Amino acid sequence: MSGTVLQILLPILVAVSTGVAGLIGVYFKAATTKVNQQTSQIANEDDKAIAYKVLSDVEDAIKTATVATNQTFVDALKAKSSDGKLSTIEMQEAFKKTFDTTISLLGVGLLDEARKLKPDITAWINTKIEYYVNSSK
Repeated sequence: MSGTVLQILLPILVAVSTGVAGLIGVYFKAATTKVNQQTSQIANEDDKAIAYKVLSDVEDAIKTATVATNQTFVDALKAKSSDGKLSTIEMQEAFKKTFDTTISLLGVGLLDEARKLKPDITAWINTKIEYYVNSSK
């Protein structure tokens, strides 16, 4: 009788153990997928934080350059002008000084990082300079 019970139970045990092994495989695959997704999310969040920091640093350099140009160059030109305004040439020169100061403040490393985020970084910087000049009026 024990041989008969063993003959009946053995296929059942094999089937159950095969099913359990399959479930364990599915569980580990799901767990691995979840860990990979979380790792990817962390990497994306880190990338976003770095990108935000780079662009924030660029914008700070633009603000600093705009204020410096206004204080050291534009104010002096306005004081010399009979109507207190800049000529078109003086405006262009002030803009160039602001742009050059911005690039100098950024340095090569930060400028390269910003260029990865904004391939046309020059146009972006120009737009920001215009924004800060207009908002300071």
